[in-house]
Amino acid sequence: MEGMLRKIVVVAIFLLSMAASACAAGSPCQVALLSGEANGGTISLTFRNLARVPIRRLDFSCRLTRAQSSKIQPPQCVEPNASFLPQSVYTVHYAYSRGTRGPVVVSVRRVLFSDGHTWQPTRALGCRVLTVQLPGSKPNGKNGTKGERADAPGGSARPEFAVKS
Repeated sequence: MEGMLRKIVVVAIFLLSMAASACAAGSPCQVALLSGEANGGTISLTFRNLARVPIRRLDFSCRLTRAQSSKIQPPQCVEPNASFLPQSVYTVHYAYSRGTRGPVVVSVRRVLFSDGHTWQPTRALGCRVLTVQLPGSKPNGKNGTKGERADAPGGSARPEFAVKS
């Protein structure tokens, strides 16, 4: 009887661990982009780690969307040696070249977790993408800095939040 109970407990623990792995892997976006701001030569990104394990390396895609993108180097948006704990909110800062204007589209490119596995979003997941206006550019005919969603239906950006200047 004791041997049978032990087998049941082992099988139950195995099934629970498999279910937990499936839930973690089934989460659509492991990193939620919350806001973006450009000010004084830096882009600040605020995000939340939605995974159940700490993030060891985080790569964002920060690309310029205007014609200048061939002339000016986009910001390098990488956290190569990080420790972002689960369910916590963080803000990171990246420098960009003076004279860079126009919108920068920011998305999560790749995540390396502390347990060694890597996650990359796909378009089908619908993870949030931010558009951050750099100071001096004119979004919608106005001067200022504004973060917008770039993932609205039909490909047009829809304002999601106003960024402090």
